[in-house]
Amino acid sequence: MLGAREAAFKALAAYRKNGAWSEIFLDNLAEKEEMSQRDMALAENIVMGVISNLYYLDYYIGLYCATPLKKLHPALLDILRLSAYQIIFLEKIPVSAAVNEGVSLTKEFVNVKASGLANAVLRKISQNVKSLPEIESEDFSQYLSVKYSFPLWYVKEIQAYFDKEQCLSYFESCSKVPPVTIHANTLRINSQDLEAALEKENIRYKKNKIPGSYDISGAGKMSGLEIFKNGYAYVQDNSAYIAAIIAGAKKGDRVIDICSAPGGKSITSAMAMENCGYILSCDIHEKKLKRVRENAKNLGIDIIETKCLDGRKRVDELLGGFDVVIADVPCSGFGVVGKKPEIRYKKDEETIGLCKTQLEILKNAANYVKPGGTVLYSTCTVLKRENEDIVRKFLAENHEFELMPFSYEGIIDGKDGMATFWPHINGFDGFFAAKLRRKS
Repeated sequence: MLGAREAAFKALAAYRKNGAWSEIFLDNLAEKEEMSQRDMALAENIVMGVISNLYYLDYYIGLYCATPLKKLHPALLDILRLSAYQIIFLEKIPVSAAVNEGVSLTKEFVNVKASGLANAVLRKISQNVKSLPEIESEDFSQYLSVKYSFPLWYVKEIQAYFDKEQCLSYFESCSKVPPVTIHANTLRINSQDLEAALEKENIRYKKNKIPGSYDISGAGKMSGLEIFKNGYAYVQDNSAYIAAIIAGAKKGDRVIDICSAPGGKSITSAMAMENCGYILSCDIHEKKLKRVRENAKNLGIDIIETKCLDGRKRVDELLGGFDVVIADVPCSGFGVVGKKPEIRYKKDEETIGLCKTQLEILKNAANYVKPGGTVLYSTCTVLKRENEDIVRKFLAENHEFELMPFSYEGIIDGKDGMATFWPHINGFDGFFAAKLRRKS
């Protein structure tokens, strides 16, 4: 039977070698190996924690390791990181267990000689864990980069938006794993009955700011829950949900969701439309569209049709055919680092390359809206270059469009037609939405 720490080591090694997404890797590993639910949960905790705190862990490993980290065997560094994470962050894990397991993993996956170094470093960290020295840096940007494990270029981007206190608050919020948020399927169930169903399955829940929306915990694997099997609820962060509502689809409308997979905004729009009208959900990958269809069917939605297409390329038969166009474009994803910590280590040039694609999609998607209709441009990032800058470039070249003010439940105020959702301010994923209208 595969243990939690060995599973975590394998996932971290896969991430280091080929950039494997830890969540997917661990799910696949659990299917192949005999792992208890408890071990799987611990492995996920360790892997997510290590990736979320990579620079921070390396800083303290480096303090107590005589060998420069760049000269360590890569597998040894993986083991030191996962062990140090347990010692520093997981109070319920006995320090001795973290040290001993780290030494055992080193013997098995590196060599016996290296296990002596592992033992020495981990024991020094454990001896000082109650009084780890402060991160030494004369530069505040560098301090934030190490403390919260974000690349320096990204830290400087955020510093351009906020003062020192707000920066600390933002990065602190990114360090917390956000809750799983679900929404009632209003086509099948009301809030009161959904709460009863949650209680029946012993799922801990808390109402959040949006009616019919709940943050849940202790649920285990989602697909096995009756509330999802019966189509009573669906998972979607509040930021994405609000963006779909901002788009303004109503009963009888024709809607196109240009980059729809996994289909959350199409589903929320269908709810707002009371399952009456037409939604065309598109994506460049047919495999992802299959999931959209399955989700819609499970929820009892029959107005969603799917089409495989490239959002950058014009499809003549779709021109001017929709009341609402949703363009939730591919982006850097920095708004969801709490759920996907791997994202935080993207390079600056990767995000710059995305901007060209984002503008191309917005320009093309705008061709599909009727005069007087609405285009929603959205991303799950907070970077201005992918958000406001794209919208302003589009407007500068397309004078038949204008920004439309919006607001939602006192939570989001888009009085200028654009709004960034910040995790430390709004309490959910970082996001951006802009609402555009095609003039009649």
